[in-house]
Amino acid sequence: MKITITTALTVNILFCLVFTAQRSYSQDSELISSIVDSPLEEELIDPDWIDHLWELTEHPLNINGAPLEDLLRIPFIDAHLAKQIIRYRSEVREITRIDELMKLEGMSEELIDALKPLITVKPVTLFPRFIYRIRSRLELPYRVGYQKQVYQNPLYLQQRILFQTASRISGGILWEKDPGESNFFDYGSIFIQYHHSEQKYGMLLGDFHQQYGTGLILWSPYGTPFSIHSLPTIKEFDLQATGNKSATESSFLRGFSLFYQLWPGTKINLFYSINSMDGNLSADNHYFTSLYSSGLHRTEKEISAKGNIRENMAGFSLVTRLQDFQFQFCSLNNHHTPNHEQYPGNHTYQSIAYYLTGKFFLPAGEFALFQFKFPAIQQNLYYRNEQLKFEFIWYYYHPGYFTIHGHALGSMSSLPQNRSGIAMILNHRVMSRLRIGGYVHFYRDLILNQKISAIRRDYYLECSYRLIDHTIRLRFQQNYRPNDSPDLILQERRRQILRLDHAFKITVGLEFKNLIQLSWANPLGSIDRYHGISLLHQISWMRNNIKTTAGWSGFDVPDYDLRLYESEPDVSGTARSILLNERGQKFFILLQVRIQKMLELDFKYGQRYYPDLITVGTGLDSFPANRIHEIRISLIGKI
Repeated sequence: MKITITTALTVNILFCLVFTAQRSYSQDSELISSIVDSPLEEELIDPDWIDHLWELTEHPLNINGAPLEDLLRIPFIDAHLAKQIIRYRSEVREITRIDELMKLEGMSEELIDALKPLITVKPVTLFPRFIYRIRSRLELPYRVGYQKQVYQNPLYLQQRILFQTASRISGGILWEKDPGESNFFDYGSIFIQYHHSEQKYGMLLGDFHQQYGTGLILWSPYGTPFSIHSLPTIKEFDLQATGNKSATESSFLRGFSLFYQLWPGTKINLFYSINSMDGNLSADNHYFTSLYSSGLHRTEKEISAKGNIRENMAGFSLVTRLQDFQFQFCSLNNHHTPNHEQYPGNHTYQSIAYYLTGKFFLPAGEFALFQFKFPAIQQNLYYRNEQLKFEFIWYYYHPGYFTIHGHALGSMSSLPQNRSGIAMILNHRVMSRLRIGGYVHFYRDLILNQKISAIRRDYYLECSYRLIDHTIRLRFQQNYRPNDSPDLILQERRRQILRLDHAFKITVGLEFKNLIQLSWANPLGSIDRYHGISLLHQISWMRNNIKTTAGWSGFDVPDYDLRLYESEPDVSGTARSILLNERGQKFFILLQVRIQKMLELDFKYGQRYYPDLITVGTGLDSFPANRIHEIRISLIGKI
């Protein structure tokens, strides 16, 4: 039976109205869940950027002893708030309760709720810790690639060890096998680091990430999507490298990184990296034409791309702080063997960045040069008061600017190349229970097919309201994409998405969530219908150390231009944002057990069903059936 819009809306609205009289919402922070639930234009399965939140929830940061650099690594804490925390604990007293942070300017109850899982307040003592995690998943029936004996072992397996000693030595080991790969140690990563208690010096050996400026040259594996809940979009500069904990196989550096405090307020960083990366080579093997970033090594073609590129990189950075002003200069040089097809030879980069912390205004920016002549520029202006947060961003990436380790603002994975644009982000607390926000983003490719392209526009609006324990959130998104080809009749495309979700607590330990999503596009010439719809009902029950979450969703999305994305809870340390297309249903059940804070076991079963299809997907990755089963298991041991 098909899901119609009228039926879906009627049933779901009545359902929400019936339960509105009940008691409400989840203990999970709205801010944290909104990051996973952001309107990303990509399907995310096990994104590594959620691991940082997972590590903080497993071992919350003690804000009584954390230096400024560590405080700034916590989501939702900006430079102004971090400095207030340091000033309070040094001038007033050691913080004894998290709610005591309400005395700080700019702090709110919802921000306190967001921070509670990530921080702790204890006497300043560093305790050793050890975490071992193993994750696995399996899909049934096997994809066509297994039936044709092109793919090998269908099991996904990831193992991770993280440790920290009382002497401030920490490290990690990661190894992973993707589905279809025969080698159980196809990818591995290791690092060990030490830093002084007062951040006067530190060193890291192994695999790492280095962040410079606003990300035009070097950044972490994932960029910064626009979100009204993560303002400002940039933070103060930090020269301390972070160990690689990402399963993204070609984005990290491998070598050493060290920083040293020359004098109070001024630090220098030096690093060197030599690493092999996956890439596709030219026919004569003299150049590499593109990076191969999926990390999958199943077929002969995929295996042939493994380790084809050797990258040598060296760089240094100098950061100095004068009261509220921070200045950074960095320079680096890298070389690829074989050379890049369009950008052969050595690649040199220089960058100047600044960051000014004010009570209300926070300007920041970066100016970078590639080969001493091709610029990339980003300028941010952030304003805040007790009720309002606003940020204006302008950027310009010259068509000749090239980098494979930087990240463009507003995207998880885009590189800062051949684009210019502006963005404005607003988050306004109208009253204690009502918050509105949104962003606009105008941008264009500077050169496309030897001509200047048209402007693309993205709009996003969100309104959330809390009534006792209920939380209702309404979100609207519009994407405008002009057609740059004069040969096509359709000159523009508009896609709109409307989301309404309602979360509440039925009783202690029992929580419920409803979500309606509508999408429509115009023009759309491939089908007769111009709209898509999805419905989600999710319930979770928690008692003592056991939590069970179950969810069901139905969707009818007749065309990819109407695509919807739906987030769902997953095993610890992961999050999922799943593409909804075609007509179908999906459900899952997640069981999470905690045993004396030392052992965590997660089990998840999910199923997707497409009644109108015989097979799902295309090529070797397709499923030879219209019903797909998935099993996920996670085991975490910690001391």
